[in-house]
Amino acid sequence: MISNTPTITKLPEDKGAATPDSTRDDAKAGPSASTMESKTADALSAGASAAADSFKSYISRLDAAVGSVKDTFQENVDATVSRVQDNPLKTVAVAAGIGILIGMIIGRR
Repeated sequence: MISNTPTITKLPEDKGAATPDSTRDDAKAGPSASTMESKTADALSAGASAAADSFKSYISRLDAAVGSVKDTFQENVDATVSRVQDNPLKTVAVAAGIGILIGMIIGRR
């Protein structure tokens, strides 16, 4: 009868291989895992804080730029409305002239 369970063969030990005892000794020589974890968490926290500050700075600059564009746009709209109200015949004449020009250009094609 054939068995489906694998057989485990012990390999000869390598003299230079890391054993559980040698890895513990190596870990004692370097920084502990908790120290490295703490340093990594601190670095990530500092990076996230710097990114958040940078993002807030960009948002405030963007808000200022949008406010400036809104103000300029509103000033131009007000000036245009004022001009049209002051010179209604001139406005109609200019609009008619532009319409005729566009009509002539399209008609030639």
